[in-house]
Amino acid sequence: MKKGKFLIKATLISSQSDDIKTKLSKLLNLFARFIKAEDTSLYLVNENQDQALPFNLGSGANSGPTITREWIETFKNLANGATVCVDLDKEVQGPAHHATIIKTNNRIMGLLLFRMPEGRISKKNRKAIRCFGTICANLINQERSGASHRANIGAKVVNSVDRYVFIFDQAGKIIFANTHLRMKTGYGLEDLVNRNVDDFLKNISSASCDNHYESLIGVPETNLSLSLVGTDSEMINLTGQLARCNLENKECYLAIFSEVESLSKELARFTRLFRNNPVIGTINTLPDHRFINVNSAFLKTTGYQIGELIGKSWMELGLIANYEQVKTVIHEIESKGLIENVEVQLRSKDGTISEVLLCAEVVYCFGERLLLVVMIDITSQRGIQNLYYEQTRRLNSIIEGTRLGTWEWNIQTGETKFNERWAAMLGYTIAELEPVSIETWLLLVHPEDIINAQVLLQQHFNGELEFYDVEVRAKAKDGSWVWIHDRGKVIEYDKNGHPLMMYGTHSDITKKKDFEFRINELSIRDPLTNIYNRRYVYERLEQDLKRFARHRSVFALAIMDIDRFKDINDRHGHLAGDQIIKEFTELIQDNLREYDILGRYGGEEFVVIMYDSDKAEAALIIERILEKVRNRTFSYHDAIIRFTFSAGVCDSSEFDVEAITNERLIGLADKRLYYAKQLGRDRIVT
Repeated sequence: MKKGKFLIKATLISSQSDDIKTKLSKLLNLFARFIKAEDTSLYLVNENQDQALPFNLGSGANSGPTITREWIETFKNLANGATVCVDLDKEVQGPAHHATIIKTNNRIMGLLLFRMPEGRISKKNRKAIRCFGTICANLINQERSGASHRANIGAKVVNSVDRYVFIFDQAGKIIFANTHLRMKTGYGLEDLVNRNVDDFLKNISSASCDNHYESLIGVPETNLSLSLVGTDSEMINLTGQLARCNLENKECYLAIFSEVESLSKELARFTRLFRNNPVIGTINTLPDHRFINVNSAFLKTTGYQIGELIGKSWMELGLIANYEQVKTVIHEIESKGLIENVEVQLRSKDGTISEVLLCAEVVYCFGERLLLVVMIDITSQRGIQNLYYEQTRRLNSIIEGTRLGTWEWNIQTGETKFNERWAAMLGYTIAELEPVSIETWLLLVHPEDIINAQVLLQQHFNGELEFYDVEVRAKAKDGSWVWIHDRGKVIEYDKNGHPLMMYGTHSDITKKKDFEFRINELSIRDPLTNIYNRRYVYERLEQDLKRFARHRSVFALAIMDIDRFKDINDRHGHLAGDQIIKEFTELIQDNLREYDILGRYGGEEFVVIMYDSDKAEAALIIERILEKVRNRTFSYHDAIIRFTFSAGVCDSSEFDVEAITNERLIGLADKRLYYAKQLGRDRIVT
């Protein structure tokens, strides 16, 4: 689950008309699933702040360590959302509990205790903890004060989501619009609230909202496409989803949309993969199965040119020789959305028949239902009379060709069989790992990945997922971590519906993961210095400003510019200038804290984001760097080069929260840099 969806789900739960006990139970379960916590316990602190009672989840009191008055005192100075590691129950083996407070107006409302695998909390999980605490504190406070304005409980949370979110009633009257929507469209909250949603969303009929939107509830996210009109009359194309919600016992609609343009990169990536995939593939319209795209493998197999196919159907071209036999199965796609392993006779342009194994799935693209078809050529295997041997040989051929590791697992006994390729992926032979069982594999999986894998496996056992499909890291013989795509399915159940036998494959996707990482790094790194580029710095600033708006966490920004850098290039050449920039970068990095952000802002300009620092603290760090530059001699070949730099420093506290932007923050630091140049360079201005 992504952070944005977690925030929206938590906000929606908090806005329902359920009693507080039900809402806190749902929030606690959502929170535990999202951060994958163990032994999660919620305690509510009484009005006298001297006792914490376990929150009742329904069937009985929460199990967990006892919270005494002395422990409550130790938590009073803990910041909202911060966590500490405590050992409340020394009898319990394993990692200690993490504890965080739930408070509002400097008053503790409750305590949240949980255990994390290996005792680690990620940055994403820390944000979830703060979100959970904020919503729960509001709920408890409103319950105790008798307030009923549930519409505002999650407003701060929803305003941090970079999607278009708004709520409107059954008459179409807008109740709420989040910050992202208002920023992108240019509207103020007063421009939207109490106005009709049809004034801003196009492609919507004028029928009553209750009737018009009823049919849209629960449709897949990419199946609902609308246009949002901004203040400049520009249309923003959106795709998203509607859901019912309840605010103050009033039925409303919650709309969550993303910009269509944000999907273009994924679409382009899919197009490249589809076009160059060696597996035969086509994309067709529904329900008439007309071609809108085919890949190179299909053209090579059938002998057609793409212009001969586009706009025509399978039947029209006679591409399926045994169409009458398989058309019933093919049309099952209309109701099931997926068909697998249908044997089809594919007729090429010259009449040659190929036996292929066909799989097809309904996909959604900008509101249109399409059919994605892939086929594997099995012509050479049709001569085998024994069906079992045929299927086994076909599977083995595919596995050998794709270099897949295979596994067979007796779930009841734990007995597991692996092929040699499975072991070779990790640098072993099967003999080196014997005796092998399911524990052999579990001991190799990275601790951070195994919990997610077990959750998905249990969901498959329960019938919630048709297939088990997960990406995990496994430890190789040489100590390195290999990325494995682990897929499988239970094939045999006992009479009580319990899983007996499961079969699956492993594929090594380490190169793919490394490639994705390198591509991402190249997109955010400066090629000369390997520090962050200007685009990435702007993206980080956007995140930092949102955090500042929520938590008032002050941070500083400094811009540094090498003095008279043009003279260095003119006198010693541009290669010398490049060398100076690289050595200057290393010097800055050596004198910054590991969590500060350094980026190259321009040719000889650098920008630094310093967290938990005001401008005075940041200036001291920059001053130390300047003093080291003054006292250092740089060289290039036989040339001795000395230089200084000027800097402008500011911090986020110099702006009102409502007024601060990237441009204003950088503009203030740049203005002070310019003033430092005017004063004679070789100095810092704050």
